[in-house]
Amino acid sequence: MRLQEIVILATVVTALCGCAHSGIKDGTPAAAGEQSTSAEDSPEISRSAGAAGGVTVLWPRVIERSPSGESTAIAAALQQRVRDLVAEALPGTTVDVRPEPERVCPQAGCLGVSVGVLLLREQDGCAALALVSRPGRSAATLVRWSGDVQLRGASVPFREPPENAVTVSDYTPCGELTGDLAPRDADVVEAIRAAAR
Repeated sequence: MRLQEIVILATVVTALCGCAHSGIKDGTPAAAGEQSTSAEDSPEISRSAGAAGGVTVLWPRVIERSPSGESTAIAAALQQRVRDLVAEALPGTTVDVRPEPERVCPQAGCLGVSVGVLLLREQDGCAALALVSRPGRSAATLVRWSGDVQLRGASVPFREPPENAVTVSDYTPCGELTGDLAPRDADVVEAIRAAAR
């Protein structure tokens, strides 16, 4: 194949896969220095970086084999619970609750602490972990919250898919998720406080 044909082929492949597009696509960050808050960015990117000294509560990251409307309701309940735990951990702090599907901070990171949730669902079973990050381009601390899970590490790098660091041994029935979260709420509160220090 001649050099000119290779260059044309590479250009077509780049255009088709969107490789030249800035922003995040399924866990792939934008190139360094690019902004990730424009209307052209992936909808999963928060349109707000939150407030310095505040907390951004992100929409949960939902991983399931068969998408279900029930998962959206569960995600909304988990986000509200995170909001309540933030109020307990840091009373009086400015809180920016992001709408669906904004589940990741902008490329430069959030200005304050960010808290998200990883919801893993297998049919009627659910597992949940809190994702707590310091301001900026910080790693996310993984906090076991519901279900029996093993972690490959205590955190994942900024904007890396957290599900790659988690193995679920046993799921909690999704209908019992609220009760299963309660014993570990204190761990989430402590992680939020630690991230704000």
